[in-house]
Amino acid sequence: MSSSKKIIFLIITAGVVVRIFLFIHFLKEPQFFYDDDSYNYTQVAENLRLGNGFSWHKEAPFKPEGFRTPAYPLFLLGHRVVFGSYNSALITQILLIAITAYLIYVIARDFANRPKTGLLTAALVLFSPFSLMVSLNFLTQTLFTFILTLAVWTWLKFLKTSLNKYFFYSAILLPLSALIRPIAFLILIPFFASFFVHAFLNKNPNFSWQRGVRLLCMAITLFIIILSPWLLRNYRVFNSFSLSTIKYYQLYFYDLPPIYGRAKGITNQEASQILTEEFHNITGIADRSSTHEYARDFAYSKLLKERFLRYLAQMPGAALITRLDFMFKFFIRDGIRYWIHYYTNGSINGLLLIPVILERGFLFLVFVGMLIFTVQSFLIKNRNTFPFFSLLFLVILYFGFLTGIMASAGLRFPVEPLFLLLGLSGLDMARKWTFDTL
Repeated sequence: MSSSKKIIFLIITAGVVVRIFLFIHFLKEPQFFYDDDSYNYTQVAENLRLGNGFSWHKEAPFKPEGFRTPAYPLFLLGHRVVFGSYNSALITQILLIAITAYLIYVIARDFANRPKTGLLTAALVLFSPFSLMVSLNFLTQTLFTFILTLAVWTWLKFLKTSLNKYFFYSAILLPLSALIRPIAFLILIPFFASFFVHAFLNKNPNFSWQRGVRLLCMAITLFIIILSPWLLRNYRVFNSFSLSTIKYYQLYFYDLPPIYGRAKGITNQEASQILTEEFHNITGIADRSSTHEYARDFAYSKLLKERFLRYLAQMPGAALITRLDFMFKFFIRDGIRYWIHYYTNGSINGLLLIPVILERGFLFLVFVGMLIFTVQSFLIKNRNTFPFFSLLFLVILYFGFLTGIMASAGLRFPVEPLFLLLGLSGLDMARKWTFDTL
């Protein structure tokens, strides 16, 4: 084995061993495996197993669920049926994060000629504080990140070889990712943008604009076909041909208050109270204790969409500034706080701020590195590496833009392997420039 292969083998083995140790350790504290969303996913899976339908309610009549998408509950259900325990899904997640780390190493080695940076990125993917925790939680992040990273790898293989089989692999993986997390409902945009960048740079008939349009039509058709069983289910049950109610629910209740608050000169909390009260006044819902449960219903999606777009048109400047602020926070939100919260169950202050500041400082450096790599790649436009850069950067930008105020280590995690790879590559460039200058 070459030196790099030995090192990546050791890194992945260590990552798996540490997680197996944590898994065994926390079997006596099973609450570690759950956060608030985890109970929804496992309850939906359990209701499916018991024949109660796709619902997170524990009692009859088991109201159908339109907020969550089906792939992750089905992932859990499959493990429960085959292995007799939901915990077995966590073992699979350990393997998936290990494969994800290997994939990012392969991407760095084969498409950027940066095997050493790939090794470091793989190690950070496996051993960052949040990664260690989330891969042992009943949450969508690990499965989604694996599917997305695999799709990136197959798409890069398609750009490099022009083989249709890699295109179809990606075209199947991407709608599957949307069934795990609805944020991927427009994920074809960054992928095909990188195709047209590649076509422009290479002047190769295999990557013509005409072929790109044909492939885009095929990908959209396949995307709709794979999503159609779920879309038809929602149309039949809720009279709405859409993936989930999460989009405008999040935009109205989470993204809009900072925009409204900035425009009106009030706090986010005050803005949130005003908008929540507006929702109750328009809908006539008197029960203030169940606002969010009502708002997650498809019956109110059209209203939330209308009100959000109305305010957005009235406050474009505040919306732009707020979005840029959200996007910056997306890159520097720390993940170690989840460990601190688990053990302290309280606010982070005093000495506990030190690891938070250190992680945010490191993430800021990675962010700067990503900007360096972006500028350098754009200026050089190397025909071999620019498609690699453009795909990774566009996918990162896609998630950074759509995440909004909900930006957190958890929501950055799907693109964290790509973010770390670009950032570390840029920092390596800066290091070489510095030494060359000296």
